Amino acid sequence: MIRRYLPLLTVLLVSASAHAQTVVKRTLPNGLTIVVQENHASPVVAVRIYVKTGSIYEDRFLGSGLSHLFEHTLFEGTKTRNKKELNDEIQAIGGQSNAYTTYDITAYHITTAAPYFERALSVLSDMTQNATFPEAEVKVQQGVIHNEMSQGDDDPGIALSELFNATAFRVHPTRYPIIGYKSQFDQLTRGDILSYYKSHYTPENSVLSIAGDVSAPAVFAAAEKAFSGWERVAPQALALPAEPFQNSPRRAVIEKDVNITYLQMGWHTIPLQHPDLYALDTLAQILGGGDSSRLTREVQENQNLVSGISAYSFTPNYDAGVFAIQAVLPPKNIVKVEASIKAQVERIKRDGVTEAELVRAKRQIRSTFIFGKQGVDNQAEQNALDELGTDDPNYSSRYVNRIDSVTLAQVKAVANKYLLSDGLTTAIVKPRVKAAGANPKIAAVAENVTKVNAFLASLKAENGDKAPATLDDVIAIGKFPASTFEDVDGKPLA
Repeated sequence: MIRRYLPLLTVLLVSASAHAQTVVKRTLPNGLTIVVQENHASPVVAVRIYVKTGSIYEDRFLGSGLSHLFEHTLFEGTKTRNKKELNDEIQAIGGQSNAYTTYDITAYHITTAAPYFERALSVLSDMTQNATFPEAEVKVQQGVIHNEMSQGDDDPGIALSELFNATAFRVHPTRYPIIGYKSQFDQLTRGDILSYYKSHYTPENSVLSIAGDVSAPAVFAAAEKAFSGWERVAPQALALPAEPFQNSPRRAVIEKDVNITYLQMGWHTIPLQHPDLYALDTLAQILGGGDSSRLTREVQENQNLVSGISAYSFTPNYDAGVFAIQAVLPPKNIVKVEASIKAQVERIKRDGVTEAELVRAKRQIRSTFIFGKQGVDNQAEQNALDELGTDDPNYSSRYVNRIDSVTLAQVKAVANKYLLSDGLTTAIVKPRVKAAGANPKIAAVAENVTKVNAFLASLKAENGDKAPATLDDVIAIGKFPASTFEDVDGKPLA
């Protein structure tokens, strides 16, 4: 499926390369890193600031969701602008703004017309350096996040991911949900936010990423001016605990109000900097990366066991990598699906993959990379993530070249090295099993039967052990309404 877009993507890459320049990098005296990619294809600019902190770096607040709450409250006002003034300024420049929190990163971004670059930069620099976190607004955002928690509880995809992480990881903070646990979240105060602000939001812990119709020298000059007052402070050094080796399979199952079953099977792997990264990504593409992948062809199409299936290799900038397979399926198929997935994994471990599969996977990964680098938002994002993860804002370009160097032997080797039977974690979200009495129609029929039996017993007692011989005789007595003699579907009882 992806292959048919390859010629178009190649054209896009050639077209974009005529406008997009090499990423350049500079570090200000206060420690703030700036990465800039000029792209003069259209008069727009993406202005983004990334802070190297997220839910796994919350220290004594682990499990509270403090990083996410902080992200919400940073937009609520500064020393120079209140919330309305911040929003008005973003609207005035026609900017699209948002933010997000991950396990290890918090990002804030504005995309606008290139002539408004400095105004967008001013808003982000003001928020980053001068946020005030008004008490009333903190309370409002806590309410907003309560709603997000409720929505997450109803989302089987989120539930599956959190269940898997809580099962696969015993000590690493990846086991805690980014949004936090409500009991801990409700204990957070404005003072906690201010403490986190001081210890984590420092220039040396941040990356400013700009991509668009701008001049790199002008960007550096504007950024130095905008962030000159941000005092250099050493970021809090937090050592993440190492996850112990998993030497036996783990399994967790929960029930939700869903109609289908959600499955994730996964293994511990590596961080971003590990050399096995490229072979693992290639293996994921071959195993579950699209319509031509083994799992899609065998488990979904040939065996018709699932409605969707995929595989991915997650290799973050910390030691909590995971190789995972996800599937959506009818509840009755769960045993067969797990067995079929394991069979496909073992087949690769035993026989490896074919040259045609390897070539196709490399082509698909390259196509995905090309497509993912289109547009100033994607460029600013990828450049920042490359810098944060590898100290090299051009890493992604080198990544594709290294994918091209992956061999058949390497793919087979990583499958045998990481996809171990004893290291497997399985998480399942399945439909809730309802008790028969939970159906009000069944309960009503049962109650009617009890009433009729009691009536018949009284008749027998009054008439010398004689009672109506048939159901029609009972109905003819007229003691009960007609609905008494209907089944759960509303049909007359035989």
